[in-house]
Amino acid sequence: MYVSNELRCVAVETLNAFKCESLWIEIHDDSRANVIVGVCYKCPLVSEQELKEMFKAIKHAAESRCLILGDFNYPNIDWDSWECNKDSEEFVDLIQDNFLFQHVREATRGSNILDLVFSIQVSMVEDLKVLEHFSTSDHNMLEFQSVLRTGSYDALVYKYNFNKGDYNAIRSALNEINWDTVFDSKGTLECYEYINDKINELTDRYIPQKKRKIKQKCLWLNRSVKKVIRKRNRKWKLYNATKKDIDYKKYKECRNLVVKELRIARNIFERKLAADVKNNPKSFYRYVRTKTKSKS
Repeated sequence: MYVSNELRCVAVETLNAFKCESLWIEIHDDSRANVIVGVCYKCPLVSEQELKEMFKAIKHAAESRCLILGDFNYPNIDWDSWECNKDSEEFVDLIQDNFLFQHVREATRGSNILDLVFSIQVSMVEDLKVLEHFSTSDHNMLEFQSVLRTGSYDALVYKYNFNKGDYNAIRSALNEINWDTVFDSKGTLECYEYINDKINELTDRYIPQKKRKIKQKCLWLNRSVKKVIRKRNRKWKLYNATKKDIDYKKYKECRNLVVKELRIARNIFERKLAADVKNNPKSFYRYVRTKTKSKS
């Protein structure tokens, strides 16, 4: 892997520790646009243990903003319909379960798509081109623009750090209140509201807050989609245990249903946002901002 001197990057040792043919770095643009980049190679005769290690590395990388590319040697995957043979099933499941986008749609070696480019956000890769062979290699080169800042980042929330609260100050403030006077002629509900407001006020004043990042999740991953995903996973485990053709057929039907339901759920989610734009413009434009791009 070659990296321009103009970019700041470090090796990701936690991912490089997996025993497989892969190399992982993290490119630092700024605190909000760091991206993990991984290059992988899967030998056609790879051992089962090495393949598991590679899948673990990809799964861990997908927990962050990532760009994954390499020669994966899966010629029997139709990346438009996600149809594949048994040897590719686990890899397809890995990509779908971690919501990775695959961008290559043209053959990269002969008539097969072997060299792949994945990203955690669809807008991270654009203008992808399949070029001529590289030197004496029989693989085609891939060229694309990588977009570090896509407008979609981990959500930053603030939570109270109760371990560092000044509780003596809170007790002192409460002791200074003449409760008999405050509660005089007030009903039960009014008393409750006063106490609740006072506690919130003192909490804001004497309990410090701490920042916490929450990874954004798939917004259209509703309960029904999660249900078919779990069903698909059960079918896969059953097939792995029995190796029967009938169980594989049932698994394949569930897998295709997951892809279909995800597309439907996303379509419904986006249509609902558009239809409700007048009543709830903040949600609409918040989602639009996650799809806008700023190259760096």
